[in-house]
Amino acid sequence: MNKYKFIILILIFLTFITGCKNKNQKKAINVYKNTSISEKGLSSYRAKVSISSKKVNLNYIVLNNDNRDYTVTVMSDGGSTSFTIKNGKKEKNDVVSVEDDEELDDDYDYTNTDLFLEGLNNASDDVKTSTEKIGDKKYTKYDFSVSKDTMNKIIESFGIKVKKSGSGYAYVDSDNHVYMINYNVDNVILTVSYTRIDEAK
Repeated sequence: MNKYKFIILILIFLTFITGCKNKNQKKAINVYKNTSISEKGLSSYRAKVSISSKKVNLNYIVLNNDNRDYTVTVMSDGGSTSFTIKNGKKEKNDVVSVEDDEELDDDYDYTNTDLFLEGLNNASDDVKTSTEKIGDKKYTKYDFSVSKDTMNKIIESFGIKVKKSGSGYAYVDSDNHVYMINYNVDNVILTVSYTRIDEAK
């Protein structure tokens, strides 16, 4: 009889642990939905993107308005360049420009900034949460695993691929929006911060 009780207790414990993991996984997906630009999510934000690998080292900022109008600023050692994309057409701004326009690569897709949230949307059931403070603000930190397939989907437009899986984390604010998300997968480091949530440009 004691043996059966022990087995039942083990099953209850495993069910509890699995339930907690699934709960965090669902929370991560909700954060993804809440931060994405959509009818139920956001209408605009400022995304600051930094990607570093053996082949790519790129820093840029995108002001994303309804996934239709974009103002992009690409930063480099030689300065920075700014351009807008409206209705799929790219227009260079004359306000700021780099010394060498060849530093811009038209192969990059600067517009799909929701794509960088895919790690949360595809998080496995091993998501862990904790509370951390940055400055005066408290954030919920989500730690999660990142499969190579998910990472390759995220970085496809940069012309690079990973061969291994890795890890990621995201800081989420009190409004359930991503403040910052980071990926570290097979020597590719990608960090994206989301600010100016739903602010008019």
